[in-house]
Amino acid sequence: MPISKLGVLLKSKENGEQIGVIEFGPDGMLMCQMIKCGLHVFALRSVINLLEEKGVKPLCKKYEKDEAGNLSRDILRAEAEACAKIINEAETTIGGIPVTSSVEEW
Repeated sequence: MPISKLGVLLKSKENGEQIGVIEFGPDGMLMCQMIKCGLHVFALRSVINLLEEKGVKPLCKKYEKDEAGNLSRDILRAEAEACAKIINEAETTIGGIPVTSSVEEW
C-alpha cells in the first residue's frame, strides 16, 4: 500500500503526547491539525510565525508543479525535514507546551 501523506508531527517534549500535525499536501498546501484535546488550531500560529520568520515560503511559490499540479515527494520530504529542524532548534511551544517535531508518513 503506497504512503499517501507526509507531515511534521508535533509532540510534547515532556511526555511524548501528540499535539498536532502540519501536513504537506501534494499540491504544496500546508494543512494544520490539532490532535490534543482542548487546543484550537490557532495554537499552531506560533509555529507558522516561526517558520515565516525563518524564511520558509509557500511551496507553490518556490517550486514548479508537475502536469497533475503536484510537487514531487522528494521536495515535500525535504521541506518537511527543514521545517522540523527549525521547530526543534527554536525550542518551540504550543499552548505553553514545549514541543519536538519529526517527519512522519502515514
